[in-house]
Amino acid sequence: GNCDYIFKNIDKIDWINWFVIIFILFLWMLPICQDIEEATTEEIVLKYHLKDSYILNGPAELVRIALCTRQTVMPYLSTAATLVLIITDDISPKNILLNFLAVGLISEADNVLAALFLNSEKNKMMVNVANQVDDNATKTAQANFFWNRAQG
Repeated sequence: GNCDYIFKNIDKIDWINWFVIIFILFLWMLPICQDIEEATTEEIVLKYHLKDSYILNGPAELVRIALCTRQTVMPYLSTAATLVLIITDDISPKNILLNFLAVGLISEADNVLAALFLNSEKNKMMVNVANQVDDNATKTAQANFFWNRAQG
């Protein structure tokens, strides 16, 4: 039941490849932590603007589920995808770097699409909506700072 190709690939990892993997891992943590922070901030803004709503708001609940998924599931899935790409491809520093970049590009696609399709007026509107959040919610975001780093 074992895949010989994967075990041979893992055995081929020498100290240079381990150095490249560890170095890129530290770089890899930054976009993951940023994505978790973005999702946390967006969820805090959503909760703040829906706090007086007593009616079940279907679209808002779907957005909340998507944000929670982005906070908890997506970091693990993107890390797992990167590990699978590393151990199933030929082990070389070039391939390791390109695999990290490929998964990073896909995970940052939402930010790229937002920059392409939202004009500066929409960006200002989003900043104004986020700035309307009171200090209590901001303290909640600061309390989540450590958890976001630990999760990333």
